[in-house]
Amino acid sequence: MLDPCCGDGAIIKVISESFPFTDIFGIEKDTNRYMDASTLAQNLSGGPFAGRTIDFYRGDFLTESWTRQGGSCECCPDWPRPATILMNPPFRHAAEFIRTSLETVDPLNGNVVALLRLNFLGSSRSRADLFSREGGLRKVYVLGRRPSFNGKGTDSCEYAFFCFQKGYEGPTLLEVIPR
Repeated sequence: MLDPCCGDGAIIKVISESFPFTDIFGIEKDTNRYMDASTLAQNLSGGPFAGRTIDFYRGDFLTESWTRQGGSCECCPDWPRPATILMNPPFRHAAEFIRTSLETVDPLNGNVVALLRLNFLGSSRSRADLFSREGGLRKVYVLGRRPSFNGKGTDSCEYAFFCFQKGYEGPTLLEVIPR
């Protein structure tokens, strides 16, 4: 599992606790947030989690030289090609993160899941390809409860998990996750 914009590692922490035998990789370009994520990786590596890989790289997923054939990055050649990419990308760059993730993920039904504001579905020429029948958007899970990203409450936006599947060419399903 790869989080290409892992921030301080919040998603990685949840995934590591829910799937204790999953190898997890994260990329973060901000130095301070990368340091926070690296500290988290050290805390999650021992005990019942020994034997799995949790690794972070400080860099920019959108500008690194990713080897699409092998799926790994020239800067992280030991990392396997991810079967799943899970992320909460910056909204402004979300479409670019999704496109790059679809190029990077395992070519045989690899999955890309992005936590985004629901209005990402709104009209935008810059992301129309993602919503076409060939765009790979398989399912949208609308969150029944607004998430808090800072522990100080929620904002006024609705959020959803946008689930893309490499090679999927069918209708997009919508499901609401109840409170």
